[in-house]
Amino acid sequence: MSLRFVTLLLLLSAALSVPLVSHAGGETPANSYNVVQVGNAVIGNDLNDAGDVVGDISVGGFQHACLWSNGALTDLGTLGGAGSSATGINNLGQVVGWAETSDGEVRAFLRSPNSAMQNLGTLGGTWSLAEGVNDAGQVVGSASDAEGTN
Repeated sequence: MSLRFVTLLLLLSAALSVPLVSHAGGETPANSYNVVQVGNAVIGNDLNDAGDVVGDISVGGFQHACLWSNGALTDLGTLGGAGSSATGINNLGQVVGWAETSDGEVRAFLRSPNSAMQNLGTLGGTWSLAEGVNDAGQVVGSASDAEGTN
């Protein structure tokens, strides 16, 4: 074996024995999470970089959209009907999902921080639901059109 090869082998061996991430001083790595019990009846559907969680909570026997943020749980309500579900949240705190209207129809909604749900309507059909929202506020989801095509 040449001296150059042995030196390279020793350097490689030393590099592999050094941890890639140090946890000295109790630091938490950027890609780790703490488990927090939000409530007994909460189902989480999405979270953002701030750790805000959206999902569903049972309210009076009905499913309601909810937001867990800064240690507080908020019932996001409905669009006048019985049920709703929050399915997505972006880093601006905008929440999307679906909610029942007072006549029982399911509609996609967008809710910005400190505001009420906004009914996003349909594509001419009978239902719609929002499934995600990006940081530009663009919403993605599903809907039926006037011919009943989804």
